[in-house]
Amino acid sequence: KLEDPLDTLALLSNNPLLLLVVVGYLFSCGTFNATGIAVTQSLSGVHRMMLDASRTVLIWGFGLAVHYCVDKESPFGEVWTPYSPLQLFGFAVLVSGQAVYGEVLRLPGLKYPPPTAAAAAP
Repeated sequence: KLEDPLDTLALLSNNPLLLLVVVGYLFSCGTFNATGIAVTQSLSGVHRMMLDASRTVLIWGFGLAVHYCVDKESPFGEVWTPYSPLQLFGFAVLVSGQAVYGEVLRLPGLKYPPPTAAAAAP
């Protein structure tokens, strides 16, 4: 048996720190989803995807900063490897592709459809 709800409740009731971490995690997930919905309503789904990509690079940067600026032995840090430039290049291609597809970044030489009445309305 992998999951045991009764054991989970016992763990949470006997460990206030674990309960605090779980509540913080649930708050974080709820806040993330609520702001994602607000961004999509205010801007577009493309903007939301670009913000998600920004979150990825911030987490990666945090891992690098922990390793090189805080503690080289920390399990939360990440080492710059020989493949890191390739990862960074791939990330740039991904974000650029999203920006071009969503017409946030308009490249000269590409034809873009004229905005429709539905897209122009707030």
